[in-house]
Amino acid sequence: MLKEDTEAEYYSETGSYNQTINLDQEYSSRPNAIDMGIHHRFNSMHNLIITANGNLNSNSLNQVTNTHTFADIVDLNSLTGINNNISDVLTGSSKGSYMARYNEGNTQFKISFSGSVDDNSTRTDFENTTFLYNPDSTIYANQFIDNYTDNTSLSFNPQFVQRVSSKWFLITNINTGVNTQKTKQTQGNMLPVETKIDSLSPDFQRHNIYFIPGITMRRSTQSSQFALTLNASWNNFNTTLWDVNRDYGTVFNVLPGLQYEKRFRTGRRLNIRYRTNVIIPSAGQLLPVFSTANPLFLASGNEDLEPAYNHNAYFEYRIFDQFSFTSIFTRFGGSYTANNISWQQTITDDYVKITSPINVDWDYTAFGHLNFSTPWRRAGIKFNLLFNENWHKGINLVNSEENIINSLTHSVNLSIENHRKQWLDARIGTSIAYTNAQYSIQEELDNKYFNIVYYSSVYLMPSDRWNLNIIGNLTQYNSQTLDEQVSIPSIDAALSLYFLKGNRGVLNLRVIDLLNRNTGFQQISDINYLMQVNSNTLGRYVLLSFKYRLTG
Repeated sequence: MLKEDTEAEYYSETGSYNQTINLDQEYSSRPNAIDMGIHHRFNSMHNLIITANGNLNSNSLNQVTNTHTFADIVDLNSLTGINNNISDVLTGSSKGSYMARYNEGNTQFKISFSGSVDDNSTRTDFENTTFLYNPDSTIYANQFIDNYTDNTSLSFNPQFVQRVSSKWFLITNINTGVNTQKTKQTQGNMLPVETKIDSLSPDFQRHNIYFIPGITMRRSTQSSQFALTLNASWNNFNTTLWDVNRDYGTVFNVLPGLQYEKRFRTGRRLNIRYRTNVIIPSAGQLLPVFSTANPLFLASGNEDLEPAYNHNAYFEYRIFDQFSFTSIFTRFGGSYTANNISWQQTITDDYVKITSPINVDWDYTAFGHLNFSTPWRRAGIKFNLLFNENWHKGINLVNSEENIINSLTHSVNLSIENHRKQWLDARIGTSIAYTNAQYSIQEELDNKYFNIVYYSSVYLMPSDRWNLNIIGNLTQYNSQTLDEQVSIPSIDAALSLYFLKGNRGVLNLRVIDLLNRNTGFQQISDINYLMQVNSNTLGRYVLLSFKYRLTG
């Protein structure tokens, strides 16, 4: 049983208001999975690889929700909701490649293919009682939703590689495929008999065919790799809603790319990459029909969405000294998305939130990463130091007003571990993260997070048959929106026994949350709200598992 309490403060041009949500939830799942693979090497010039996997999950979800919206001491609205959900999810994917070499290896031809399917059949029964106070009114709904979604993808990728000199290669390839996303939903009233509501029962399909030919010039030496790529992308997508077709036409984009890798000497490597891609709106983002299961939060798609265009680049440098075992890894990068798909939200006079996706002019991200590690041989330990910087600047709309989000997170992680790990692997450390989020729509929405985690782990391997693993964490949350610091301790332990021939069988006993004090806690700032979420998670529990390895 999951119990979750959420407190949120929302902002609009008329002022702020608060909302509390109390959720009781029961969830069960019966997963089944299968994996297979074929790898056949005909000879030194011909190679075939095929892999496939499938999953079948049967899920059950029961929820009771109580929502209360207020400003100071004035009630604005409230909701009591009961939701029962049963779903069957079937997923599967397969991919393969055939490669042949000719002309003494100077000519290479490769064909790759992939396919996937994701089917979800869901039955939802919900009962909502909504209270509005301006003026006073009560709205009761007892409805059902039968929803079926299907996502099918097929792709085909022939590639031709020709050596044109001792160092230069010409690569031509075509990436073509089709993606179809379908949603068929029947929603209606339960009483006195199940009666369909046509406006809430869409039969929707998004169909996308893409064709991306490309050419790459690659220079390869013993110490460096350089590749310059130019792709042309055609995406033709259309939607069908209730037998009414909308053709978005063919979207053409040029997709350049670059890769450079340089090995200066042993343990020194530089890597630079730049790539571009087109983001096509999904069926859920395009479907212009409201989801009404929560009458205080109405969400729909936007059939006027356009594709977004993304640029992504990074630079990394690695140093490893094989004599001192000191390593330094740095990585810096960022992205720019034109015509980004973001969100717009409208708050009604009854404080009902209406949300849908929308294209905005831009979205920016940047990051920096530095990892340093070195051993102290005399003490038999190893130091690890990690710095991270993450920045995001984006746009969303609140009541048609542009809201610019500017978020910057600094984090540092310091840990110490033993250097020799023949029978013991131990680590102790701490991490500190500081986030400053600013919102142009309201200065009151600005928030600062300051989180500290103390952690330790011990992994004992007294023999090749037994091992013991113990992990402990203490997480402290600090924020200008919190009345006091929140501290959450947790300890997990696992004992494993390997047996049978070649240790193919393993019996594993795990105890999760020995202290029974691990609670889920989140701090969220987004669009026009500050939110804190507390949940009881699963609490203390014991898990016994058996695994058998067929090969090896």
